[in-house]
Amino acid sequence: MPTLKLLLTPSLACEAANQCINVRITLDVPGFEQDAILFHHILSRGPIKTMQYTSDALHIRDALGPVQVHHEDSGRRRFREFLVDRDVPPGELTIEYQALPWKPTETSPCGPQIAIERDGGGLTGAGMAFILRPDLDMVMDITVEWDLSSTPPGTQAACSLGEGTMVSAKVKPDVLDECFFAVGSLHSYPPLGTSGKFGMYWLENPSFDAPALGRQMESLIPIIAAFFHDQDLTYRIFIRRNIQKCVSGRGLYRGFVFAWTTVVPRDQDEIVEFLMHETVHNWPRLGFSGDYPTPEELADGWFNEGIAEYYSIILPYRFGIFSEQELIRRLNIRISGYYTNPDLEVKNKDVQDRFWNGGHVNRIPYQRGFMYFMQLAYKLKKANARSLDNIILDMVDLRRRGKPHGIIVWLHLIAVELGPSVDNEYRFMADAHLIILPSDVLQITESLNWTLEMQRQEPFYLGFPEECLTANPPVVKLLDPDSRAAEAGVREGDVVTRQYSFFVVAERWGQNFSMNVKRKNDEGIEELKTIEWWPRSRETVESYQFVARSEA
Repeated sequence: MPTLKLLLTPSLACEAANQCINVRITLDVPGFEQDAILFHHILSRGPIKTMQYTSDALHIRDALGPVQVHHEDSGRRRFREFLVDRDVPPGELTIEYQALPWKPTETSPCGPQIAIERDGGGLTGAGMAFILRPDLDMVMDITVEWDLSSTPPGTQAACSLGEGTMVSAKVKPDVLDECFFAVGSLHSYPPLGTSGKFGMYWLENPSFDAPALGRQMESLIPIIAAFFHDQDLTYRIFIRRNIQKCVSGRGLYRGFVFAWTTVVPRDQDEIVEFLMHETVHNWPRLGFSGDYPTPEELADGWFNEGIAEYYSIILPYRFGIFSEQELIRRLNIRISGYYTNPDLEVKNKDVQDRFWNGGHVNRIPYQRGFMYFMQLAYKLKKANARSLDNIILDMVDLRRRGKPHGIIVWLHLIAVELGPSVDNEYRFMADAHLIILPSDVLQITESLNWTLEMQRQEPFYLGFPEECLTANPPVVKLLDPDSRAAEAGVREGDVVTRQYSFFVVAERWGQNFSMNVKRKNDEGIEELKTIEWWPRSRETVESYQFVARSEA
C-alpha cells in the first residue's frame, strides 16, 4: 500500500508572534506528467481564509532533484491547484513548507473553525487550512508524526486520527482535510494516554465544565453510532477559544470542533443541544450524484443542517434523554423560529453567498431543512412506506461505501416510496415556499398525543438594521422609533460593544435580546449601559405550535 508520512514540527518555545508549524510530507507517487496536478489547496471556507500558499513557498524534491510547480486558482478562487513543471517519475516525493497561525482580532468575522489559531499557548487548526492534499484518489497508509523538540516541556499533541506523537490510519488523503490538529498544554477527557476510541481535547479551560460534557458525550456517541449502523466508535471532539464573537462548530472526520468565547457565554443546555447537532453530522450528509457536484448539491445546507436538526431532537427523545415535554419544547422553538424568521423568503440557491453575513439567513438551512424532514417523515409513515430512518440509513451506507449520494440519488430513493411528486415538493421547498405541517404530524410519526395548532406570532425584529452590529464602528442607525428596542431605551447613535446576544439564542420564542452600548451622558461623560428587550415586531405572522390534544 502506498504511504504518506506527515511530519509536523511546531515551534512554540518562542515569542507568540513567531509560533508556527513546519510541515514535511513524504509520499509514494505513481508518477506525474508535466503540467499535471500535484497538490490541491483549499483557499477559504466562508469568510475564513487558509494559508494561501504560493509556488514559491513550497520546497519539493523527488529522486531527480528539486521539483518546480506553478499554481492555478479555480472555483471562484476558493481552490488552488499546484501543477508540476516537469515529469515526476514514480517513487518517493517530499514537500516542505511552513504554516503560520491566523491572527484574528475582536472584530474578525465568524466562520468555520478551520484556520490555525493560537490557543492557550498552543496551536489548533483543521488540516484543510495548512496541509496540501496530493492529487491521489486512493487509500494510503497515512502516518502523522509530531516532533515536539521545539516546544515547552509538557507539550502534547492530538489529531482526529488519534493522540500522541505518532498515529496512523489507512484512509484516502482527502481525510486529512477533515482532520483537526491540536498541540500545546493539552487537556482532555478521558486523560491523555487512555488510548480509548473517544476523546475530547482543549487547550484553554472553557467557561463550562468540559470534563462533564466529555462524560456525557462519551456515553451518547455509541448509542447514536448504533442507530446509524456504525460499528467504529472512534470519535474525537476539539474545543477552542475564539477571541472574536464566534461560537461556530464544524463537522470533521469522525468528530467535530466547536468554539467558545468569553464575550457572550452559552449555557450548558445550549451547548448540549449544539453538540447533539454536530454529532449527527458525522453520518448523514448529502454528497454528489456524479463526478462533479451540481449547483443544487453545492447548496446542500438544507439537507445537512436540516437532518442534523431533526435527529438532534428526535433521537435524544427516543433514547430517553429528552422527556416528552422537553421534546415538545424544543420542537416548538424550531417551528416558531422557522415561521418568524424575517429572511424566510430567501431561496436555497441564494443562502450560501449570504450565510456568514450575519442576520437570519444562516438559520434558513437549519429551519427549512428541519421542516422538510418533519413533513417527509409524516408522508412516508402515512403512506405505509419505508420510514425516513430507513431511507437516511441508505444514504449513510452509500456515503460509507463511497457511492453516489447526491440530490438525484436522494430524490430517487424517496420517489420509489412516494412517487414522482417528490421532485416538485423538493423544488417547492428549495424555492422558499412555506411548509405547513399536518396537525397530526407527531401522532403519526412518534405516536404522541399532541396537535399542531396555528398561532399568530411576532417575527424577529431588532428595531434597527442588523448590519449595525457588525459595522465598523458598530453604531445604531435608522432606529425605528416605534420599535420595542426604542421603547427599551436604545438610541440613535449608540455605540454597540461586542456584548450582545447571539441571534441563534435571541430567535427563540420568548427570549429577550440584550446588548451593551456606550453613550455620553448630559455631562458629556461616556457611560456603558445594558439594554434588554423582546426583539419582535408589533405585527404578527402565521405560525404553529404543538399543544396537548386534551387542551385542543
